[in-house]
Amino acid sequence: MTPDAEPEGECRGTHLGMNVKWPISKDGSWLERIPSDSRNGNDQVRVWLEYETQGLEDDVEAFGVEIRLRDGAEFDKPNTTKLVPQGDYGLGPQQVDSMVMEWSGWFWTSEESRTGYIRPGRPAEGSITFERVNALQAKGQFVYLYLDGSKLTCTFDTPNHSSSDS
Repeated sequence: MTPDAEPEGECRGTHLGMNVKWPISKDGSWLERIPSDSRNGNDQVRVWLEYETQGLEDDVEAFGVEIRLRDGAEFDKPNTTKLVPQGDYGLGPQQVDSMVMEWSGWFWTSEESRTGYIRPGRPAEGSITFERVNALQAKGQFVYLYLDGSKLTCTFDTPNHSSSDS
């Protein structure tokens, strides 16, 4: 990706019995590398993804995730993590040694943003595959499977937030 690159991707599939195709938000999706002040010297790595949910009821304008990867994460081969329910409301990595450390669902209405999942609620399971994570970009896809049969496949290719500001 070039330094002035914009996020690319979409979410498509079935949601509550309807076929959907939602674009990635250009303003709400990026790779963030936060320089570490600890002794190990590895950056904190987060990927923020937001998809614009046109035509979705309930006043929801967008949904997305915040993904915290293992500190210093960089790879250029596919890396897949299975996501399973954790606690009463969360979703997270099944594997203890996963590249994914935390997974937080988000959604936005005209009045607020908050953690959680759009209807029908938390996915029954899912997965995330990163094709590439480096200093300039995070690229891959995640899949949500719901108990009602809904399935969303969301692709992303997001630039490093700091490189898009230059």
